[in-house]
Amino acid sequence: MVAILASGNGSNAQAVVEFFRARGKDPGFVFFSNKKDAGIWQRADALGVPIRFIPDPDDAAAMSALLEGARLVVLAGYLKKVPAEVTRRFFVVNLHPSLLPKFGGKGMYGLYVHRAVLAAGEKVTGITVHRVNDEYDEGPILFQAQIPVPDGATPESLAAAVQQLEHQYFPAWIWELYYRPTQP
Repeated sequence: MVAILASGNGSNAQAVVEFFRARGKDPGFVFFSNKKDAGIWQRADALGVPIRFIPDPDDAAAMSALLEGARLVVLAGYLKKVPAEVTRRFFVVNLHPSLLPKFGGKGMYGLYVHRAVLAAGEKVTGITVHRVNDEYDEGPILFQAQIPVPDGATPESLAAAVQQLEHQYFPAWIWELYYRPTQP
């Protein structure tokens, strides 16, 4: 089973499911969200993927019980810190919308990241897929892809460009992590 945790709209979760299904594979997806009003709920319904509410994201024992049976845990726009006990028990990966270690850490998500990239005058930005550990955005980097920051970019236009990069690479990385011979 692949457990995908999301706090927002769930476009990356959808991209992962569609990538697997387009290849005739469905390892059994389950979505989880800590927000009952997040867009991921509608996507889950449209995709026919079960979704469960995480009532207390800080309760390691409860979260471990929810994730029982997961071969891979994927954070795709999940905005809560995963308890250390969970990251030690499961193979947990995260998608971050910048080239870590820059622009990571607590509070660095969504438009906050893109505003920081622009304020720093960065010439390139991108995505990072990394293993989740005890600290925000500090786990071992598994993959990065980059794009140039266009002249005149806004946080919103940069977010859209980075999201295209996410949809291009993230599903293939989840596939690789799930099916590689040396599975985590």
